[in-house]
Amino acid sequence: MSSRNFRKTMFALTAFACITLLLFVGNTPAAAQSGALTTESAGFDTVGFIQAATIDHPIGTAGDLLSGGTIKVNDHVIIVPANSIVQMPAATLSWGQVFAQAPATVSKFGTASGLAIADCLAPVGVGSGCMPGTWEAHVQGNIVASAACGAHTDPSTGLPLTSPCYIAGLIFLSQQSLNSSSGFITAIDYANGIMVVNGRAVMINDPPIAGLTNPAVPGRNVGRFSMGQSPDIRFAVDQSNPTVRSVTGYPMCIPRVAPGTAPSHPIIPGSSILSTEDDRCPQRNRPFDTSGAFALTFTMAAARSNPITTPPSGVTDPWEQMPFEVGDFVTYAGVLMPPCAAGTGPGASSACVLDLTASQNNYIIAAYQVIDNVGVYTWPGSNPAYVAIDVLLQGTGGVPNPNFPQEATSKVRVEGFMTDPSRPLDILALDQDCNGTLTDRLSAPWTLAFSVDQGPPIGAKKGRYKFFPAGGAFLPPVSLVRVRLSGYAGYLSPSTTDPNGVPLATPTISANGLAYGQYNAPDFTYIFPETLIVGGPIVTFNFGDFPWLVNGSGPLSGNPTYMTSQLSPWPDLVAPATSCTPGVTPSLNANFTVTPDGIASPATVGNPVTLDAGASVESGATNFVWTLKPQATLQCTVFDCSVATFTPFSAGNMDITLTATQVLNGVVIGTATSTFTLKVTNVKQSDVVTITSAVYRTSKARLDVNATTNVVLASPTGCTVTNVLPGCMLATLDIINTATGQPYAALMTNAGAGNYTVSFVGIAPPNLVTVTSGNGGSASSAITRVK
Repeated sequence: MSSRNFRKTMFALTAFACITLLLFVGNTPAAAQSGALTTESAGFDTVGFIQAATIDHPIGTAGDLLSGGTIKVNDHVIIVPANSIVQMPAATLSWGQVFAQAPATVSKFGTASGLAIADCLAPVGVGSGCMPGTWEAHVQGNIVASAACGAHTDPSTGLPLTSPCYIAGLIFLSQQSLNSSSGFITAIDYANGIMVVNGRAVMINDPPIAGLTNPAVPGRNVGRFSMGQSPDIRFAVDQSNPTVRSVTGYPMCIPRVAPGTAPSHPIIPGSSILSTEDDRCPQRNRPFDTSGAFALTFTMAAARSNPITTPPSGVTDPWEQMPFEVGDFVTYAGVLMPPCAAGTGPGASSACVLDLTASQNNYIIAAYQVIDNVGVYTWPGSNPAYVAIDVLLQGTGGVPNPNFPQEATSKVRVEGFMTDPSRPLDILALDQDCNGTLTDRLSAPWTLAFSVDQGPPIGAKKGRYKFFPAGGAFLPPVSLVRVRLSGYAGYLSPSTTDPNGVPLATPTISANGLAYGQYNAPDFTYIFPETLIVGGPIVTFNFGDFPWLVNGSGPLSGNPTYMTSQLSPWPDLVAPATSCTPGVTPSLNANFTVTPDGIASPATVGNPVTLDAGASVESGATNFVWTLKPQATLQCTVFDCSVATFTPFSAGNMDITLTATQVLNGVVIGTATSTFTLKVTNVKQSDVVTITSAVYRTSKARLDVNATTNVVLASPTGCTVTNVLPGCMLATLDIINTATGQPYAALMTNAGAGNYTVSFVGIAPPNLVTVTSGNGGSASSAITRVK
């Protein structure tokens, strides 16, 4: 799971919550307004301190991790249904896991979360049995007339709840939802993963990952973004998405050792080049500007072809994370906690144990999000590139009720950044069924090929995207949203392959194991239907439109022992019928296309062939395996693999087989196969490229280039400036881009009928432009200058 921009999103959430609460308070008593709550339920939205929290099945008993319980907020006892999934700032847990993962400082293990005020009261005593500070809950649900009310008790009195009672639908826990601060880094403690921000310690809450090692730290598992430690894993960073990053989304880190102090080790396995720094967080990724200070805006060099077998060249390396430096300005969000006790944490034999005797002057922020004011971009059109989501909200729709006039919305809003604004993005709802299968909703995508802000002089902030449509088909609501590079298939995982089909080794494929080219985020902000008439009946919140609440979301944390199902008790009068059966898998397909198609445009020896399995993504498979006979086997994981390329080395007929495999908890539960015969020839298909115009407008510092080819092909996905496939054209200028040290180059837009066009903006006048076709043709032309 991932974090989000707390200030923007949570201010929107709080404003909505306040309006809803004002409507509710202003229209009390609710029963009188609704004609009694025996016929309808009334939605509630409350934010406040956790006064008490209980679990129905203590940890260690049957049903513990999927157990429900109660939570008391603003003096209301709210029933937490069994199978409830709780959203933490950067993690997703069941209600039972909130109790099970409480630190050792909580002495009432199994029955207390340590987050409630009641956990600190006698007979346990202050400082024992609870986490220091106050902890906040945001709960959305319905006030329901239900027999389930009496099955739960008020933790303060021990008396059964009376009907109607509060039943939760959605729960969000934090220390403080708007907890955030910023400042300059004045020092860095590498061994403990701590940065000092204007005199205060900010630790990355980054638990060590089993099996994630680092040659700079022999014999130790490390965290994703630091040496790795956590005083409370419930409030840890998202270790699957870069919540520790630059503004533009580039993943950042605190080196696991001080630069230059690591044991001498090969910079890559088997290399004769030795290093004494953390190569997963190298200093070369923080170049200097002309004044000798660390650059705050720059473009990474083009990626080395293979991060495992190709040594870095000494320049910036987009395969790896970027280190924080003293002097950086960071904005962070986290929880205020005591430091780790002496003898615990990194370098010790035991995990971090909170020192409850520490003075508040020594307290630290355990951060689950850190954003550095650095504008770093990746090489245009080249992988890896990185994406981040800052703002996310959804309208939940809702069916109008003639007895309860309401104003419903299905609008969505998604904002964030990416490191390669030359490429568009897909923004997709991520559906999750009762087997835990995650599927991009390509049948009704929120948006495809969405343009990213190009920055000055034609835009505002380079790399930012803002998707805020006036309307559209965005229902049903989802708990997860994915933003990804359009047509990108780089969702690789450790121990699989890199984009060239070369096997990779644990732990790194990019950024110390982070998948790139995508960002998956949970939603924290839902807009429920509102009362249309001031003073009218309170509207019921439509949790029946939330598929994962109705059907369950599959195995908890991937463990099939705990299969989540429908919320119980249901937060309304009548529980809806389920629409998903555990163990029944969706039908699979393995449709794909090939470019060249091998018939009208035969493939040629030594030239790339592109396979696009976009039609297979909707199948629900979580693992696509490409089998290319007899040359290679490529594998793409994490829900989607839509594009792969290979190069034939001999003429003849080649059988290409795509197998779509669905895996659940490591068990193959469904496959589908499709085969295509590709004709490969020794003769390269030649084309004639003609540059029809190359005009530089001095008043706009813009060069417009138009070209044609006599071989008309559609442009396949997967073309880059370093991999020009048949159907694509590349324009290269004879002047150097000072930001990259390379000649200006850009892919041309295929306008159809063999026509291509491209514009360069904000450049000095070149003398020559060269256009190169993926079919082998090329042409050069002088530049015509006009005002």
